[in-house]
Amino acid sequence: MKFILNLLDLVQLVDYQVINKRNVVYITMDNIKTDKISGNEIDEINDVNETEISRELYPKLNTAWKSYSNVVLGRGVGELNDFVDFIKETSCRSRHYRLVKKTMIAPQYYKGDNVKTLDEIDFHKTFNPLDINEMKDIDSIVNAIQERISYTGNIILGNAMGIEQSSSIFDSRYVYKSSEIYNSKHVMFSERIRQGSTVFSSCISGEPEYVFNVVEVGWVKRAFSSMLLGVVSDVYYSASIFSSQDIMFSFGIRAKRYVIGNQKLSQDKYQKIKTSLLEQIRTELIGKKRIPTLMDILNQPRDEMDSSRNSDLYIRKDINKNEKENINKAFLSATKVILGKGIDDIDSVSKSLTRRIPPMEYAKSKAVDTSKETEGKMGTNITNTEDKTIPIFEDINYISKGR
Repeated sequence: MKFILNLLDLVQLVDYQVINKRNVVYITMDNIKTDKISGNEIDEINDVNETEISRELYPKLNTAWKSYSNVVLGRGVGELNDFVDFIKETSCRSRHYRLVKKTMIAPQYYKGDNVKTLDEIDFHKTFNPLDINEMKDIDSIVNAIQERISYTGNIILGNAMGIEQSSSIFDSRYVYKSSEIYNSKHVMFSERIRQGSTVFSSCISGEPEYVFNVVEVGWVKRAFSSMLLGVVSDVYYSASIFSSQDIMFSFGIRAKRYVIGNQKLSQDKYQKIKTSLLEQIRTELIGKKRIPTLMDILNQPRDEMDSSRNSDLYIRKDINKNEKENINKAFLSATKVILGKGIDDIDSVSKSLTRRIPPMEYAKSKAVDTSKETEGKMGTNITNTEDKTIPIFEDINYISKGR
């Protein structure tokens, strides 16, 4: 098993390079040694990450914010500076970049300090191959290559301009504190946006225009704090809306228009109520410089749920036996093909396999009887098998140094 785990380490190293080249997070191998800085210095540098928007970029984003307010909220709510903290706090970004030596890096990929900016990389530079003694085992390989590895941030490629404190930006303009932005303009505190325009505090979205705090949407025009939208326009505080227009505070709507609270209304009635609701939203924003988002509303327990919201977590005691056997058989087959020797218990490496998966909890449904279920956080009593953690690529800088 130790051999398999060591081999998995090497496979993870190779896989990491492939995955991150596809996602355009470049890892470079060269012989250039960079200056090391201490953890305290990193903390101090991280404070620089909170610098204000530059004088050159601010007017562009401020104009976009005012345009969004007028178009989506019906009237302006104030200057962008008054809402920067609110936009940042409501950002759905799961990973916030940190600044090390003026290089924006994603901490979920790399927690060290051996970093370079993109313009420091010589893509034509070569390095000597490892000699035979450096290839005798995994530890030797790791020791040999770790000094040749640098994490590269500040990835800004193509026809880009007005980019600040961002990385993985392609053919985009006027972007602030965002990542993985493609062919977009006027983007702030967002992630994974393609062909977007006037986008604030949003992520995983294709062709969004005039949106604030939206998640997992495609071809959306004019939206406020919503998620799971497709081919829609003028949507507020809603989720799972497709092929629809003029929707507020609704869920699971398909091919409808003029809906509030899942109630279909006449156009006149809808416009009257919408005008009143938007006035309340603007008043809240102007007065408090913030307003609850859709997730804030969903996460706010009703009075009768206060005592049970946090205690109603549960899991199934045991996964279905047949399901588990099928999963282990598939995992055994896959590891045999990839590694030459199989692992017959997927739970034994569960921590390693879930390192890149956000933690989840099961919650007791209010719509079904879950009285027979066991309470507790996800993962409790799922298995008694001792987990074996498999080091992955970003661990290389730490493993052989005993960190």
